[in-house]
Amino acid sequence: MKRYIDEQGKLFGIINPVDLIVILVVLALGIKVLSDYRPLPLQNEKHPVRLGVVVRNVPSYFAESLAVGQDVFECRTHAYLGKIKAVSTQPAEVVLTEGGKMVLAKSPIHQDVRLELSRDAEILTSDAKYGVYFGKRIVRVGETIDAYTLYTRICGEVEYLRKMP
Repeated sequence: MKRYIDEQGKLFGIINPVDLIVILVVLALGIKVLSDYRPLPLQNEKHPVRLGVVVRNVPSYFAESLAVGQDVFECRTHAYLGKIKAVSTQPAEVVLTEGGKMVLAKSPIHQDVRLELSRDAEILTSDAKYGVYFGKRIVRVGETIDAYTLYTRICGEVEYLRKMP
């Protein structure tokens, strides 16, 4: 042991062994802390997704301008939202005032239109970030969506997102 530690108590004449142990323990703890708090990689999966959009209180010709197979794009970013797979209509529910009371009635001329769009989307999952992305556009249920087809501009609300098998 004497040939490794000199008369001043330094290992190889460079560092005190107690100081070396303290430095190694601090270095090991630093590596452990950094490895525990580094961000995890995102799990990125592509799946077919169905997107339901409801457009409320629109004239009947609006529904007639939508057809199965049309492409739908988001207005602001021009992200491709998918192809229309289904279009359904029902009379719009409107609130009327009658004798000082509010009454819910069905409109004779306006309709609520429900669209179902289909597209492959990226589903990101991790502890810090998650969502369904159509290109660079994240889509969430309940948000207002402003989109367009070749013939029509659609201002509606995202009703559902379904991951298809």
